[in-house]
Amino acid sequence: MAASVFVAAVIGWGVGSLTYNISKAGGQVQYAAAGAAAGAVVMVGALLLRKTSLASATVSHPLGDLTFVVARDKAEVAWQIFHEAARRVVAQPLKAEEGHLREALTSIYAWIQFSAELLRTEGPAKTAKPGARSVEHLWYEMYNGPVRSFQGYWHRALTEFEKTHPEVPESSWERDAEWRYELRELQRSLRPYLEGLAELAGVSEVERFLGASPQALPTPGSSHGNVPGARYARPTDAAGDPA
Repeated sequence: MAASVFVAAVIGWGVGSLTYNISKAGGQVQYAAAGAAAGAVVMVGALLLRKTSLASATVSHPLGDLTFVVARDKAEVAWQIFHEAARRVVAQPLKAEEGHLREALTSIYAWIQFSAELLRTEGPAKTAKPGARSVEHLWYEMYNGPVRSFQGYWHRALTEFEKTHPEVPESSWERDAEWRYELRELQRSLRPYLEGLAELAGVSEVERFLGASPQALPTPGSSHGNVPGARYARPTDAAGDPA
């Protein structure tokens, strides 16, 4: 509201100044100048208001709905993070027997690095709403919750397997079905966040980018005392660092 009032005041000042100067001219010059001034004022006002207007998105969350707000001039950041995720395994389900865990971890880590560097370079968004969550809050909710949990846990587990079984291919690992199940649970838990990023970026028809919402896989048995998917019950239950 304060930003809009300020913009309106600037526009009003410009109109008043131009009107005073134009009134000194006469005839065709006066009408031409008035038309040009009006067009310029409208364009400047539209651009300024676009930068100060806000977009919002609500993300369904196991702990309750969260509303995120971003200035329109920061929507490009939301779009880039969403676009990078939409073409990676963080959003695209693997078919049965397709891909490897190391490849998945590497792809997710690349997305983490890309997003973190983008946010660092762009700096924090100014939402003009004290206490409102912005695009960087949305991303860190994802990273510090399900992404970091999956990445840290499975990086350590796979590294240990590779060290103790250097001659055994990853596809023969007894936990193959388990990590595939948890990857699908990660994708399912991230879907509302990615849809929130798309909304902040002004993206329509999200399914054209992400496909249909991932369906749950049958819960595999675990011989390691783990409850598959339990790490994603609450996004704040994060453990471990990225690969």
